[in-house]
Amino acid sequence: MEMSTGNPLLDCLLLFGVGAGAGYWFKKDSPEKIAAREREKVRQHQLEVAEVEAAKVKAANDATVALMSQKHDSYRKAAEGLGKSFHNNPNVDPADAQAAMVALAKNFGIVT
Repeated sequence: MEMSTGNPLLDCLLLFGVGAGAGYWFKKDSPEKIAAREREKVRQHQLEVAEVEAAKVKAANDATVALMSQKHDSYRKAAEGLGKSFHNNPNVDPADAQAAMVALAKNFGIVT
């Protein structure tokens, strides 16, 4: 079966038009593909937001660890100084020395 309009130029244009239409029809995305692409965009955005939040939490944790390290180092130095003063003074009651150490630890927030 041969189809022709009788005009070769018109046949050529018709052939190109049908080919372009068929190409567009085969290439166009289905609603499922469009929905999947949108879900992926949302997932990617949520992942980026989560990464930013994780970085903020890590920075806050690092700052807290550094602060606690400084606090414990200050407590250690104060406790060593207090211990040396007790050691050099034999008249200090052990119960008083223990109470002073506990008060020092409470002051630094080591014990509650």
